[in-house]
Amino acid sequence: MGRTHGALAQHNPIETLAQWLESLRQRSRMCWRQMAQTVVETGLSLSESTLYRAAQGKTVPKWKTVQAFTQVCGGDEREAKRLWGRADRYAAGRTDGGLRVVVVPPQFITEPWQLIHAMNHMRRENGNPTLRELEEKAYVDVENKVSLLPKSTVGAVLQGRMPAKDLLLNFVRHCGNVPEIQIQDWEDAWERANAYRKGELRPAAAQAQQELARIEEELKRAREQLEQATAELARTARPARREPTALLPPPRPAELTPSPVRPKKNALYSAGPPPQVKSRGKERRGARRPLRAS
Repeated sequence: MGRTHGALAQHNPIETLAQWLESLRQRSRMCWRQMAQTVVETGLSLSESTLYRAAQGKTVPKWKTVQAFTQVCGGDEREAKRLWGRADRYAAGRTDGGLRVVVVPPQFITEPWQLIHAMNHMRRENGNPTLRELEEKAYVDVENKVSLLPKSTVGAVLQGRMPAKDLLLNFVRHCGNVPEIQIQDWEDAWERANAYRKGELRPAAAQAQQELARIEEELKRAREQLEQATAELARTARPARREPTALLPPPRPAELTPSPVRPKKNALYSAGPPPQVKSRGKERRGARRPLRAS
């Protein structure tokens, strides 16, 4: 029985791919001879030994082998592509010293070896086609077998020879499927690598050029952030619009303003107690009575 995916995580990507392929074969319950016969029916020609080695984890098989293996066993081709890509990158990045070589983007390539390493990386990322397949893909005259990517020339370039500019541009078009809008970056990369090869571009100048490009990119981002912050500050600091207030009449002078008249408190008793009224009988008591006529 194949190992579970939890156990696969403990191995390198090459072994992970091999064990995944073996699990597909066991699930399909086919032997190696049956698989080879089924592959022939699909139009491909893969031997039993090729299929067997693909599931052993010793080396990274070619993508067309993994693709045929997956189709015959009914596996997920997207998962196969993902696992194969990881295994191929892992194998390409290993060196004798245990170091991994970083692939430089075309905008920062300054030396021939960086250019050649980027071409090899592009080939691996696009299924690792054979030199003959690249030659046939770039045919301009099929009858006379005239190609823009002769296999002998491409093979020498991928082994370390500085490519011609036209060969490089045709390679990135047909092998990497690079859009035309990005072709200029590869042409500029070739110009810098060729200048370095001729001694016109020294390592210090190349590093300075890379640093300048990095600084320009950072300045561009900082400028955009500053413009956004300035616009936001101007929007938030704008004063609110006030409605006009009605004009009030000027106040009148104090001498022209009549003061209100307030009634005095207890005005009825302010002059003292009321006079006492004598009774009528007492008033007549001391008065003289009129004389009666006799």
